[in-house]
Amino acid sequence: MEFGDSGRSTYAEARKKAESQVKHAKDIGRLPYPPALDDILRDEGALSEERVGIMEIPLDRIIGTKTAGRQEAFSYDFLPLLDAFSEFGAKWINLYNAQLDEGFRDPVKLYEYMGSFFVQEGNKRVSVAKYLNMAVIAADVIRVLPRRTEDPVIRQYYEFREFFRCFPNYDIEMSEPGGYEKLAEAYGQELNGLLWDEDLRRSVSSSFYAFKKKFDEKEKNYSHISVKSGDAYMLYIGLYGTEESAALVPDSLLDERVTKLWREYEFYAGSGKHKLLYESDETDNFSIRTVGLFRTPKYSEKHPLKAAFFYRGTTSDLKWTRDHEMGRQKLNEHYGDLIETYPYSGLQDRDSLRAAIDDAYGLGCELFFTTFPGMMPEARRSSIHYEKTSHFLNCSIGETSNAVRTYYGKMYEAKFILGALAASLCDNHEIGYIASVPTYGVISDINAFAIGAALLDPKAKIRLLWGMQKGARLEKGLEGVDILSGVLNMNPSEPTREYGLYRRNPGGKMDNLAMPVWDWGEYYIRIIRSVLAGSYEREKVDGVAVRYYYGLSSNVIDVVLSDKLDYNSHKLLNGLKKAIATGQINPFGGEIHTQDGVLQTEGRLSEDEQIAMDWLAENVEGTIPPVSEFDLDAAFLAGLEKTEFAGS
Repeated sequence: MEFGDSGRSTYAEARKKAESQVKHAKDIGRLPYPPALDDILRDEGALSEERVGIMEIPLDRIIGTKTAGRQEAFSYDFLPLLDAFSEFGAKWINLYNAQLDEGFRDPVKLYEYMGSFFVQEGNKRVSVAKYLNMAVIAADVIRVLPRRTEDPVIRQYYEFREFFRCFPNYDIEMSEPGGYEKLAEAYGQELNGLLWDEDLRRSVSSSFYAFKKKFDEKEKNYSHISVKSGDAYMLYIGLYGTEESAALVPDSLLDERVTKLWREYEFYAGSGKHKLLYESDETDNFSIRTVGLFRTPKYSEKHPLKAAFFYRGTTSDLKWTRDHEMGRQKLNEHYGDLIETYPYSGLQDRDSLRAAIDDAYGLGCELFFTTFPGMMPEARRSSIHYEKTSHFLNCSIGETSNAVRTYYGKMYEAKFILGALAASLCDNHEIGYIASVPTYGVISDINAFAIGAALLDPKAKIRLLWGMQKGARLEKGLEGVDILSGVLNMNPSEPTREYGLYRRNPGGKMDNLAMPVWDWGEYYIRIIRSVLAGSYEREKVDGVAVRYYYGLSSNVIDVVLSDKLDYNSHKLLNGLKKAIATGQINPFGGEIHTQDGVLQTEGRLSEDEQIAMDWLAENVEGTIPPVSEFDLDAAFLAGLEKTEFAGS
């Protein structure tokens, strides 16, 4: 095909951009040309390949060439570098004209490795397509498989491969292992190698691409944010569900939803920063009655602060619910007519929780306390939906959100004391510990108990068993053990004496010795105080999640001893409580030994390290099983993504 000055001027413009890219790359020390896959895999040896087939590939995923032969003919973004009057230049201009006239006839040939594409045949067609800012290009794809390892990046890629077999799509990108499984689960599917129903694939695609179009529009205004499309879409359907396709949502509503989500995108795309609040120092000694001396109070007996409390179970079947309800009642007694509270119980699924939240909002509630970790997804959705007039909190510590504050207690402090008490009462150095599920917060409780026991008895061994593990045989595992730490919360519907710290006597009789307790009333009083005094809003920082994390020093956690224990035990309890509350003792300070060796020799673990523990202290006999080995219902599992269940 002949070409004149217009073709050469187009090529000259493309070449000028290419030269600019090369100069910029050299200035910042990066490779100025497309990388070659053969060079990347030079030390990998022979790797398996599989044919993917012909499909449209996003052009921004094409990053290099298969071999090094044509590398230096292009800038790193595939714009042409050779002279316009060269054979290369002539062919490039011909392809440019052909694309404008009728489009490319044949697919290019690409190799895919770890989600990126490298050109085997069709470099100039890719170059023309990139110059024209085309979104996709038809390609015949061969996949190169990396060697399987436990590296999270490799694991995530192989999960993508399983997803691709069910739903061939390169646009839905996830950043971490488990993302594709959650996407499949959201649509009621499995990653089992079977192609999903065509209608379902069409429905998911239309919803995803409608969302992605709006998401991409917003992303242009937030160049500092980098969020994978799949991660963003999962957050969207986590809040709004899969029943209503984003493609069917009115454009104005979809725009509003995605705009509201940016606060969460900013949080997750950043470092996930959070602000842990240990005390409400600003308001602890500040009488609410004095607020009016300095400014007009926002709330009064005529215009009380309204707060709603949402419970998974009822006070008759869950002690966890009963404890929070007692906290709400204590809150009412403390503030009187200055506040109004509304309890909602028996909320077993997301629909019932959403209906309760909507009802509370209609009553004028501004504070929404969701008291179960599994309520976090709906709390986040509702918080974004009602963002201008409401404040949502979730009782959990593992998951963080910029839209929802979390609150929890440092129960490990109480467990440390119980461990020391157990060691002081044990004659044979063998102490039992029955835990629930190995999620956030639970492991730190176990280790604090073990470290506390070692403080009193260096020979103490903690025999760890998991009460909710499938096939658990507690009696066999606890043979020869008389002193035990049982479940934290005894449910009213299943009365038992095997809770807290207890002794098993000959003949089967149980003696309860000590019990860690929550004072949720004190917790709620502190949070409400910050709202009434005006410091609640000042605690907020954009892009930072606020997490309340109180313990013994705040009186929200305590340990109660049985009257059967002598004054020495009471003296030990009071001494340890005072030392922890004043910071003289930290359960995770100083030298720490794990089952695998020495973790630290000085200093102390950060709160984040304590919360996310995945190891056991050296004097613990047992393991940390995967969550899949436990008998859990759906509502419980909903809270296990990044949260812990209350009680160990």
